[in-house]
Amino acid sequence: MKQGFAGALIAFALITVGTAAQAQGTFERIKKDGVVRIGFANEAPWSFAQSDGTIAGADYELASLIFSKLGVGSLEGVITKFGSLIPGLKANRFDVVVAGFYIRPARCEQVAFSEPTVAVGDAIIVKAGNPKKISSYKSITADPSLKLGGVVGAATAQNAKNAGVPDSQLVMFPDFVSAIAALKAGRVDGALQTAITAQATVKSSNDPTIERALPFEQAVINGKPTLNYAGFAFRPEDKNLVSAFNVELAKTLGGPEHLKILEKYSISPNEIPIGVTTESLCKP
Repeated sequence: MKQGFAGALIAFALITVGTAAQAQGTFERIKKDGVVRIGFANEAPWSFAQSDGTIAGADYELASLIFSKLGVGSLEGVITKFGSLIPGLKANRFDVVVAGFYIRPARCEQVAFSEPTVAVGDAIIVKAGNPKKISSYKSITADPSLKLGGVVGAATAQNAKNAGVPDSQLVMFPDFVSAIAALKAGRVDGALQTAITAQATVKSSNDPTIERALPFEQAVINGKPTLNYAGFAFRPEDKNLVSAFNVELAKTLGGPEHLKILEKYSISPNEIPIGVTTESLCKP
């Protein structure tokens, strides 16, 4: 009986040690290894794979800069469908989501966000000349024959729904590339993206058959325009990593190194968040 109790104590101790080592976690491991694994949805201008296999993007470069200041010099990328970013993070496939990821109350229940890094509105990519005259979500609902392409898990699709666009007018795709392909093929009349992403998509594609619908009236929901704030997402248990990351982020946002990154990816300094915190954005 005593031996059984002692054995149970040893087993409990081993479990405790294992749990402590696990909780010691990500920050200690990535500093020791010098490598952090990032999950990204292959979306310009945030984080995307180039033809030579390297990763580029405004979020990628900002993350690289912050992690270098934390003593982690290498980022290892894992391309993931947008809707699988949180499951992949929770399953330890990578250590942080670096994907222009919007800070939403529902997401805050599952992940720990950094402080916001950028504020952006919605946009719709259309065929050249905007033949269906799309200028707002209202212009979509005014013509039931119109179809919008959205991405599973993306906030733009939810914004469209909140603005009154019915499910019957939304066609969902696993990623942004598929939505743009559907637009070109005539399966949808517009492809939802964030304003910054849409600008980058049109610019980088060098495709005269598509353009960003301009002007585009932002939806007003609960008395506020649908301005969205993005940040980096971590596992909730990695509080020490999030805290250290935020310290360096606060020192970096709006500084010369950050402004250089924004300019490189055609993002305006006006889209740097001011006076908005993750705590406030996570409130329902």
